[in-house]
Amino acid sequence: MPTDAPDNSVEFVNCLGEIDAIIENNDVEAVYMLGDFNAHPGYPFWLELQQYSLDKKWLCADVEKLGTMSRTITFISDIDGSMRWLDLCIVTQAGGILFQMLELIVMCTGLTTSRL
Repeated sequence: MPTDAPDNSVEFVNCLGEIDAIIENNDVEAVYMLGDFNAHPGYPFWLELQQYSLDKKWLCADVEKLGTMSRTITFISDIDGSMRWLDLCIVTQAGGILFQMLELIVMCTGLTTSRL
């Protein structure tokens, strides 16, 4: 993914389009996309990702679960020490349903993620 800069906005949306094309061309419903999206909550790529996800019925599962105010970070810059939440878990609508079902199973059975 390109870095979050105004000049890279078109390239970022094109990358999201390529991901969507892979999903569509492979006829799958439950998809989990994990990785560095360079889309820190509140910044331009985040807003692009949110709009694209809304249009495609994708969900940012980790942000949904933890919340944007959780102070979660996945990157600390060596240059200026800035902290960002760049690595995300995006799921399709069907993937989100399975994600919620797994959470419910864990909650009801008392399992911890270390035992899964």
